Amino acid sequence: MDLARARSVPPSDELYEMAKRQFEKANSIQAGVAAFNLACVHGVRGDNEHCLEALQTAKEKGNLPEDADILADPDLAKIKNQDWFQDFMASLAEGRRIEEEKRLAKKAAEEAAEKAKLEEKNRPDPVYSSQKKVEERKSEPVAQAEETVHTPTEHVSTPTEESPSEE
Repeated sequence: MDLARARSVPPSDELYEMAKRQFEKANSIQAGVAAFNLACVHGVRGDNEHCLEALQTAKEKGNLPEDADILADPDLAKIKNQDWFQDFMASLAEGRRIEEEKRLAKKAAEEAAEKAKLEEKNRPDPVYSSQKKVEERKSEPVAQAEETVHTPTEHVSTPTEESPSEE
């Protein structure tokens, strides 16, 4: 294709046809590997239907260049302003937005799970905690209250003197 472009040959030239056959052969060996290049051949020739098919194949197989590179490709100059191409480019942006949302949601879920795991790890074990409290109570010195025992003292009289008896 580069040679065809360098020689400024018309899209119907044999150089473009040779490039097309080579890209088709590459795709038959590994699907999608040359799909974008094939889309460029179709774009140069103004073959919108086949160009879109090749772009979609490249997208499905993960063989599309960056958006800026697609838009800057001189082989796609004839089709860049067509509605179907604009729709295709918009679908790429939408697809990336959705993928980014999924990636962020997955990351948030993983972070939340990790946080929950750390909180669980740092949460005291209720069984261990209650056993520890019992053990702490057992090991505490028993505080004995000072008790003053007051025993009543009885006054006991001893018969040392005889009481006068009443006679």
